[in-house]
Amino acid sequence: MPNRKKIVFVIPNMAGGGAERAVSNLLKYLDRGKGELYLVLYEKKVRYDIPADVRIFSLNMSPSRNIFIKIYNYILRIFKISTIFRDIKPDTVISFLTDANVSVILAGFLAFSKSRLVISERNSISAVYNAGYQRIKKVLAKFLYKYADRIIAVSEDISGELIGYGIDKGKITVIYNMVDCKHIAVLSKEEVTETDIFSGGLPVIAAAGSLTKQKNYGLLLKAFKIVLDNIDAKLLILGEGPLLSELKGQVRTLQIEKKVIFAGFQKNPFKYISKSDVFVITSLWEGFPNVLPEAFACGTPVICVDCGNICRRLIKDKVNGFIVPGHDDKSLAESIIRLLKDRVLLKELAGGAVAAAGEYDIEKRIFRYEKVIF
Repeated sequence: MPNRKKIVFVIPNMAGGGAERAVSNLLKYLDRGKGELYLVLYEKKVRYDIPADVRIFSLNMSPSRNIFIKIYNYILRIFKISTIFRDIKPDTVISFLTDANVSVILAGFLAFSKSRLVISERNSISAVYNAGYQRIKKVLAKFLYKYADRIIAVSEDISGELIGYGIDKGKITVIYNMVDCKHIAVLSKEEVTETDIFSGGLPVIAAAGSLTKQKNYGLLLKAFKIVLDNIDAKLLILGEGPLLSELKGQVRTLQIEKKVIFAGFQKNPFKYISKSDVFVITSLWEGFPNVLPEAFACGTPVICVDCGNICRRLIKDKVNGFIVPGHDDKSLAESIIRLLKDRVLLKELAGGAVAAAGEYDIEKRIFRYEKVIF
């Protein structure tokens, strides 16, 4: 097909996370009649499915904690990406996550690339890059994003923040994250064999996401302690990250070791979420919590602390879940206890969750990405 365009995706890796799952879904669903797809990774760490027809380029560059190696790798990475651009001569480059966005813009300058550049910003730059040398990324993003041809923001909040940085509003398109409802429906039916948490008849509270400050799991653990004082239950946390040891220490301090399971990263989290009674989000902030509509697709009601306007848009209080005002462990615990004790309400919210998931089905909304990319 002579009119097919060359589309290059750039993301640090495919090792897990909402952005990575979004890329996996896009690579699966984008119209092959319109374009041939390439994927550039900093390192070839892949946990999500990538279609066989997608050509993968790995820069073979692993992260380092040494600041001097970080700087060297950053410069080298830009050179390597620019070389790929010169070789492929893509029609469109689309990057995901702030680090890749900045690198791609600089690589485009270096390659004198005429490619159309689309960047996807998925989190609050001000919230994420607000300490130490990380502030450099915020400064670079504020300065360089104006050179992108198009910016995809995953929520109105992110769009507003970018406009506040002086980005032309006309360059920004808001596209909510999409979920593969059919695929989730299949995966959610898989049997759980890795843990016996669903045996014994106790209600299960689930949470999923990287074990980082942003996700604020410490609040969830304190609330769960209060829950246990009122109703016997179990807590399942899916995800990995730097705070694992700290969180396990908090579990020991609270003396709830027998009731909490850290299950690590799971390629198929849906088989766990679908079998849980309640899904909880305790994030301090979110650009767009991908796991929220995914939980909806699993038919699991969501209890979410108020972590920004996007959560208020996604959750219809007492229709598909609860919104807990503020980051208060007692209020969170009360909402969890109420749902676990009221099985009629729980069933009603589960039905509301499934209905809400359809609004974010990728098969219905992929055209929005295709309109921007092609």
